[in-house]
Amino acid sequence: MLRDLDYQGRVLARLGDYLTELSGQKLKADKIVASNAQETDPDLKRPVPDFPLKTWEVLCASGKLSDSRLAVPYSTRQDGICRAVPDIVFKVPTGGGKTFLAVAALSKIFGQYLGRKEGFVLWIVPNEALGVSNNYRIMPKQELEFVPSLQLFGQSRASSPYTVLAGPNNSGKSLTLRWLKASMGRSAYFVGTNRFYHVYHLGTGLRDSNELDQFENTFHSHFNDESHNHEHNVFDLGRILMGLKDARRDQLFELCGSLIGSKFSLQKVETENDLGPRYIDMDGQNLSVGSTGTRLLMTVLGLCMDDRFNTILIDEPELGLSPKVQSALSGFLQDSAQRKTYFPHLTRVFVASHSSLFLARADITNNYVVTKEAKKINLSRVQTIQDFHRLQFNLLGNTLESMFFPSAIVIVEGKTDFAYLDRIIGLRMAGRRVTVISSGGDVR
Repeated sequence: MLRDLDYQGRVLARLGDYLTELSGQKLKADKIVASNAQETDPDLKRPVPDFPLKTWEVLCASGKLSDSRLAVPYSTRQDGICRAVPDIVFKVPTGGGKTFLAVAALSKIFGQYLGRKEGFVLWIVPNEALGVSNNYRIMPKQELEFVPSLQLFGQSRASSPYTVLAGPNNSGKSLTLRWLKASMGRSAYFVGTNRFYHVYHLGTGLRDSNELDQFENTFHSHFNDESHNHEHNVFDLGRILMGLKDARRDQLFELCGSLIGSKFSLQKVETENDLGPRYIDMDGQNLSVGSTGTRLLMTVLGLCMDDRFNTILIDEPELGLSPKVQSALSGFLQDSAQRKTYFPHLTRVFVASHSSLFLARADITNNYVVTKEAKKINLSRVQTIQDFHRLQFNLLGNTLESMFFPSAIVIVEGKTDFAYLDRIIGLRMAGRRVTVISSGGDVR
């Protein structure tokens, strides 16, 4: 069994920082290459930068390299046609989990840097026995293709504050969110559907400085597990509340209260013991006996309050929430002014939903229909109002009867037409949900 050690999480987190910067520098270099290809005058072509070297320089300047490496010059690597090639090395002691780090690193490289889930990997081992013992699949068994690629999709949504993924069950919405989180690194948090938590008493303590490293490690461990579809959230509601500063926690209580119409406050379990545990008071009772939906709402909003993340990906935000609260939460997430007040650090929110109330309405092109055909997952952007109405109709049940509307509506011009057809349908189609409506036309 592969071991999960603290320093492994720190190494993978630092690798994530490197890949994030590397991706940005490579994108700049690729733009220059593309521009040079269109330029016919050799004197006007720009030199293509060594993007791995640029990445190293940025990491040095930002203090993301250890002190022992700051004075070490970068050693450039090139392929056979003199293109810059990224090169990294892990120094791991015996028994330190080299295989685990290699597999986890491949997951990050494929998802965060290459933007795909498959490719050729040359794995060199010192002997045949070790090669056989490590002979397992690194990528998921089901080779899925995303159209467009998740790299292109992510780039196209880089400046969009709200994105909705909608579609039937088993279409790939949750998987898309996970792949996006894997490609975005530690600045993004995936909110899985397993977020039902009880909070009775809150103790005291400091936030673990290695918390994000542990989260990244756990996420990628679950992400690479081919045998299970993990929905676990590393940060439960108690952990979220204890990690917020007082002012931010008060803002969370204020926001939840405005959305559901209750009053929240932090109270002592023993009124005369300042060092004792606290509890969340909701309208005079402990939050632990409040509705599940209230705790679910506070969990989602509490994660949005965490300024360590600039992107939140929420799977089924409607879980446990009444339609009224769903509508309020959706409206809040799409309100740029409200977002700036409560979540100024949050630049992007992705949701995968079965609820029509979470659809983006101000700009319908922020909605995507997710469908799956064999091994292909299609992310189709809503382009027209007809597309939007079709999507909304599907989310509402795909039949008029499911919305307690007639199966058919017959519109007639005049009073005589109305009286005649209404009577005929009543006699011949008594069991059908058909309504006749007069348009009030000119019957002279």
